[in-house]
Order: sequence, then C-alpha cells, then structure tokens
Amino acid sequence: MIIGFIYIDNWSHFFQIDVHKSNLHLHYFLPERTVIISTENIGEFVTKEAWRKTKNYRLIIKTREGKKYTSSVIGSNLLQKNMKELKQTLMIKN
Repeated sequence: MIIGFIYIDNWSHFFQIDVHKSNLHLHYFLPERTVIISTENIGEFVTKEAWRKTKNYRLIIKTREGKKYTSSVIGSNLLQKNMKELKQTLMIKN
C-alpha cells in the first residue's frame, strides 16, 4: 500500500512543461512518458492547495474536452513565476 501511495502522490503527476510551437509537452517520471496537448485545446489553468509541511500547490490543466492533467507539488513562489511565464508564452489572459 505504501508504494502505491508514493507512486500516486509523486510520480503520477507531470513534473515539467515544455512549450513547442502550439503544443504543451507534459513530462512524467513513471511510467516515463510525454503527453502532448494542443494549446487550442486548453480550457483553463487551475491551482489547488497541496499541504505538506508547508502550503504548496498543484497546477491543473483542464482541456476543452474535459480532461485534467495535474502537476507534482510546487511551492507558491515557483508556481506564481511559472504561471506568469506560461501565460505569457501562450498569450493567455486570465
């Protein structure tokens, strides 16, 4: 059970986003894979609190089709910086 929890909590979420032309590439550890989402298919970006020893967050990308892609846990300052850069890169106004 513990291994299952560790997998779900740490490795089942994407840990890196790359923007290539008009696509987002979401990178995962295990199983190692890259999910590609067209920027035209992005519905919204949402943040969700994820408590550890301190307050952290997860980024959730929702597509127009209703799919959700959730990030690994990230600190507040880094999340704000990354969201700003991502929105500027994609020219998304929120």
